[in-house]
Amino acid sequence: KGTYIPVFPTKEPKSVWHGRIVETSENVVTMGITTSPECIVGKYMIYIGVVTPYGIRRTRRDPSTDVYILFNPWSPGLAFLPF
Repeated sequence: KGTYIPVFPTKEPKSVWHGRIVETSENVVTMGITTSPECIVGKYMIYIGVVTPYGIRRTRRDPSTDVYILFNPWSPGLAFLPF
């Protein structure tokens, strides 16, 4: 809860989560994200930070961009969700 995981669109990963630019079109950038092998099952809120002359600007909270990790195939202990 409240964990901050920065993901950068770089050729070489800067963290255990890896980002890559998939497509660009005018003012839209599509970015792919690969999670960490130790990623926990849960809900992740996505924000975009952009460096501007006025500092780093972050997008507003948008629940439609939330990501739900339902299982982690690299971690057998986390791949099962009991009901």
